[in-house]
Amino acid sequence: MTTTNLTLGIKSVSESEFNTTWYLAAPYKNSTYLVSTNALLNESTLTNQFLEQGSFTKRIWIKTNSAYENKAFEKQYVSSSMAYDAYGNVTQSTVNTNGEETAPTPIIIPIPIISAPFFG
Repeated sequence: MTTTNLTLGIKSVSESEFNTTWYLAAPYKNSTYLVSTNALLNESTLTNQFLEQGSFTKRIWIKTNSAYENKAFEKQYVSSSMAYDAYGNVTQSTVNTNGEETAPTPIIIPIPIISAPFFG
């Protein structure tokens, strides 16, 4: 899908990938261009994986394994990769900016503690 904002002078292009097994579309690439010169300003690309959630079910998880962002206007390139637990929660995220990798960031998911009401 392409949209053009003549007031700001930018054109946005959104692309989706289509999975023919489950007939699903998932975001794949978003690009932003300068209308006057068609110069690339920003582009982000996702690497997706379609996973079935259990046998004989129609629940599909679109898992994003990695993301890449080309900030051409800023001359910055960012790539990130994610690791997940068995429940689909991101447990670790690694980011690489212009070739410099940050230490993997463990993500801690808080577990709520439910206490019984006190009737005293």
